[in-house]
Amino acid sequence: MMESMASYAHSDREVAGTAAPATPVALMVCTALASLALRLWLVDERWINPDEGAHLMDAVFALEGKIPLVDFAARQPFYVYLLSGTLSLLGPHFEAGRYFAIACSMATGVALFFLGRQLYDRRTAAIAACLYWAIPLEILNSAVLKTEPPSTLLAVLSLLAIAKSVRGRAGSWLVAAGVLAALSYNVRQSAIFLPIVLAFYLWIQHGRRLHIALLGYVAFLVGYVATFGAFVLFYSQYLDADRIWKANITPSSMVRWAFETLEPEPPPKPTTPPKPAEEPAEEKTEAVPSAPKPEPKESLTVRYLRSSVQWHAYLLIGLGLAFIDFLVRRWKVSSEEARIAWRRQSIVFLWPLWLAVAYAFYCRVNTFHIDYFREFFPALALASAAFLTRAMGSRRVWVGAVLVGLTGGLAWLVQREFPEAIGVAHHGTIAVCVLLATLLYTTPGTPSRGSIASLLFLSLGVGVWGRQPPLNAFVPTLFATAITAALLGVAFWQLRRTVEASFRGPAHATGVFLVYAAFVWSVGRAAPNLDYRYDSIWSPDSVAQTSEILRQHTSPRASVMSGGVIWEFESGRRAYHGVSHPLIYNFEDLPIWRQRELDRYYAKGLPDAIVLDGYTEKTYLRHLPQLRERLGDEYVLVGTAGPARVPVRTYVRKPRAPGQP
Repeated sequence: MMESMASYAHSDREVAGTAAPATPVALMVCTALASLALRLWLVDERWINPDEGAHLMDAVFALEGKIPLVDFAARQPFYVYLLSGTLSLLGPHFEAGRYFAIACSMATGVALFFLGRQLYDRRTAAIAACLYWAIPLEILNSAVLKTEPPSTLLAVLSLLAIAKSVRGRAGSWLVAAGVLAALSYNVRQSAIFLPIVLAFYLWIQHGRRLHIALLGYVAFLVGYVATFGAFVLFYSQYLDADRIWKANITPSSMVRWAFETLEPEPPPKPTTPPKPAEEPAEEKTEAVPSAPKPEPKESLTVRYLRSSVQWHAYLLIGLGLAFIDFLVRRWKVSSEEARIAWRRQSIVFLWPLWLAVAYAFYCRVNTFHIDYFREFFPALALASAAFLTRAMGSRRVWVGAVLVGLTGGLAWLVQREFPEAIGVAHHGTIAVCVLLATLLYTTPGTPSRGSIASLLFLSLGVGVWGRQPPLNAFVPTLFATAITAALLGVAFWQLRRTVEASFRGPAHATGVFLVYAAFVWSVGRAAPNLDYRYDSIWSPDSVAQTSEILRQHTSPRASVMSGGVIWEFESGRRAYHGVSHPLIYNFEDLPIWRQRELDRYYAKGLPDAIVLDGYTEKTYLRHLPQLRERLGDEYVLVGTAGPARVPVRTYVRKPRAPGQP
């Protein structure tokens, strides 16, 4: 069986035209270096996201010897310890956390290459890695410290171990896959999908031989359970069994949460009337803005989902076309070698399916954020690469890849500079010209005059479709659509021989055209939105300025209250009552136990400094309205920093009179 799989892989590589595999690997290395250079440039330019300060403060607490989930509320414990190790090596600066995120993102591309080589061939693997490293959102947000990069890396490594288990030493590789899957969960809980993917994968692999599938799953569970057992053993020193069950240490917390979300919601409780001190406080502290109402979860989820689909339509279409091709090959294959490869590659589609199911369940009660979609990127890139390399028969596909990248960059720059004057569809003219030039360049023989003329037909057709004023005043929509269809029809008729020579068939050629058109459209959609400020609040300059203000006006052991926490971290000050994640209070109506928690903190005393950063107003000041009056009476404004979404203002407590708390 191993020999037959190897022979099939060899024949598939020959059909795909990888007689000289050095070229795609060289392209992959060049893409990796260019992508890494962009990410490193973004380290000091990318604005700060509210999550970064919270995660970094968790790492500081861990370095001080505190236990995550025991001494302080935190993200998953393995993630906290990974980040604390990074800070111990690179120093307590937010750039260190960003280097950690970038390293995980770049390493994910490398792991994706090895996974693609296991499932397909070297050329597919290289193109998948290039696609992943070139996704604009991934480049931009890889310079922001989040849980997604390390969790995605561990998930891809787990899937790589699963793929390797098919080729030999299945037990050892499946145990390793279980360990990696458990570690991925202990970075981010969305990795709960991995055991489900493996269950279906083993069923597809072994079919009626269920005993072999069960033995494989047992091997996976050995590594999976043993890893969680190590965490439970460690935490049993500090927590009882009930708290371990409820903590985010094992999937038991997710099971409990799932059952709780399925229960019917209780009727809404009457709202508490505002406290009398709230109105006077507003009058006394005119400089303190009132807390804006948070955006509803539904609208946030819809907005982020719409952006995810629009900006990555080419990857989603690539996934769909790859799945169609996958099903067609399933019914057409006749050799055992091809069936083995088909079963092996099924994991590429089980992966995004069950990840989507997990997030669909999660978003029933929570908001979907744009970074969640980054976890789909490796699967989408691998599936799209599989379709493209199978569809394109030319051995010089790297020329097309370079020109596609240049076209995308050109469309990006044009749309950034002229977002209103130049419509998204006009980029299709550039796209079609470059695509057809690539097609003619990679076609054996001399291009015919009809093929060259098709360049003009397609360019004109796309130009009419993407009409702009004043053209649309003279060309009705239906008439423009009819003209476009006619021009495209003539162009494809002229190109039929070229298409047959460069692709496996008309269906594959149409798919490649569709992916490329979606790519240019997505680039046009993303360009006006994605810049170094996207989904972030404060500039690096504002962090540096505010941190310096705190160092000048407070002692090293001073307590600081803020919503972002990045100021306390960067200046080396203490977070108010050890709260590293104040965003848990970013709700208009807090649960009663959260409100009591805040009231206890307030009763214990006020901080030495308060930083109003936009989120402080939406967390502490919203639920402690009495603090507004005291802010005006007992604190003095010592500095304002920017640029930021809102000015970052630092208040320091006035000298206290004898006996004053």
